[in-house]
Amino acid sequence: DVVFLGVTPKVAEPVLPELAGGVREGQLIINLVATIPIARCREMLGGSCEVVKVVPLPPVAHHQGMTVICPPNDFTTTLFNMLGSSVSVTDESQQRAMQAATSQMGPLYAQCRALQHWLQGQNVPPATAAHFAGGFYNCISHDALVYGRDKGEKAFDMLIDEQTPGGLNEQAVKELTAMGVYANQEKVLDNILARLQKAAGAN
Repeated sequence: DVVFLGVTPKVAEPVLPELAGGVREGQLIINLVATIPIARCREMLGGSCEVVKVVPLPPVAHHQGMTVICPPNDFTTTLFNMLGSSVSVTDESQQRAMQAATSQMGPLYAQCRALQHWLQGQNVPPATAAHFAGGFYNCISHDALVYGRDKGEKAFDMLIDEQTPGGLNEQAVKELTAMGVYANQEKVLDNILARLQKAAGAN
């Protein structure tokens, strides 16, 4: 009843039209192909199916993933909530922006590595430094998950404001802000989004 499209964009373009004859009217197609818009996917499959585009993150393999779904679909939401959690949006431009945000996975790992290397420079054994760096980011991300889910648009302002006045975390945020770290993060995201828009033929 449900077809999953999980091929690369280069493979999808020639293959999808070949599948059109086997797709029933109204059949649910869950599209994991990052750069093929919903309308284009539906067109290549004959135009009569229901296409839902999803952007899952790798931790779905451990049932800890976050998936972005467009448009909202009850079956798809139930399925991906079993693999972690999900958010649904009604517009592909919103989903594309969130897809750009997934590019911050690599920088997070690079930040873990930088912390590990710094700790090693302070004579912490490499394996211990790596274990701590991974565990540290994992444990503090719990509050980010809960606040982001439950506290609304000011969630992360609240978490930052909770840091001890004059404390180490407040100092770190101020210094990184002054260095332009967060402003440059937004520039990188703009560049990633522009690449995705170009690939999808969107504005």
